[in-house]
Amino acid sequence: MALGSAGFVDCPRDPKMYYELLPIADGGRAINAYGELNYLVYNAPVLYQFRRAKSPYTGGTWPIRYDPRNLMHAYFHNPRNDTRYTLLWTKALRDLQPFTDITLREAKRLVEIRGGDPKDTDFQEQISKALWDLQNRTDAPETWSKADHKRHTRDRHRGDAQAQDEARSLPAVPAPAPDAAPPTVASLHAVPDLPGEDDDFDPHSIRPAEVWNARTSQEGS
Repeated sequence: MALGSAGFVDCPRDPKMYYELLPIADGGRAINAYGELNYLVYNAPVLYQFRRAKSPYTGGTWPIRYDPRNLMHAYFHNPRNDTRYTLLWTKALRDLQPFTDITLREAKRLVEIRGGDPKDTDFQEQISKALWDLQNRTDAPETWSKADHKRHTRDRHRGDAQAQDEARSLPAVPAPAPDAAPPTVASLHAVPDLPGEDDDFDPHSIRPAEVWNARTSQEGS
């Protein structure tokens, strides 16, 4: 209610604060031939110089951070140059939308219903296909269930919020672009917002109020 009546004031912040507040995967990970998080493998060229390297952090592990609102990426801090790097999910497709931890659990559930097992060598591919199916429904959107609409709306809003939070922070070194989506997969449907389906309030949709500066105001007068 306050945001609706007075606007949103974007206060100055530490440009590194976004990354520092993100959760650390399992309290820290070892950097081997790959980095796994929630059965998803992440990678970036910077990790090759840290394979099996001793960590300077407490516990001897590396703090791999991630944002539950967008699991397309994870983040690695290079203590040698105090720079953060974006780690890309190795099975991400270029046309795949950001997805949340909740949608990932739904994709895993669908894979398990189809007989998939985390021990399968192609488990990541199965999750990728399930995520694609969830985001690219071939049936008409008006036939979707309430849960389907909420899942799409939630992921879109949380993905937008995550992108804006990251954009306000010190940019991380980007990861290589993901592969293009297979041409045989249907293109992404536009999801209509049906009445009553989205009750979430998005504070980022409100235009921030201008910051009043007394010195500037006096000089202008």
